[in-house]
Amino acid sequence: MTNKEKFKEKFEAFGGNLVLWDFDTERDCKLAKEALERLCRIMAGESLYAINEFLEKYRREAAKHDK
Repeated sequence: MTNKEKFKEKFEAFGGNLVLWDFDTERDCKLAKEALERLCRIMAGESLYAINEFLEKYRREAAKHDK
């Protein structure tokens, strides 16, 4: 299985809503994908409470932009 196939399989749950853009090179995009994979691995080892606490800042920011 290629890295591209692994990435697609791992992030398939997002239903295509995960989009990476504004990367100048394919290497930059690859580094961003690897960083997202690391983040997901780290979050998988955390409690749901800790994840929700971490994401709260971003929820507030998103709510401000939705108004």
